[in-house]
Amino acid sequence: MPETEIEEAMFTAYVRKEGRITVAKEIRDMLSIEEGALVECKIKKVK
Repeated sequence: MPETEIEEAMFTAYVRKEGRITVAKEIRDMLSIEEGALVECKIKKVK
């Protein structure tokens, strides 16, 4: 079976001090996101 590259993932995160949002390590690893990477975000309030 060919290896597929994951290009996006949906997850929830809390907004922290000064508006920061943490992307979980598992998600960063899965998407090969490293410090300084430019990412596209779509935000929707859950609660």
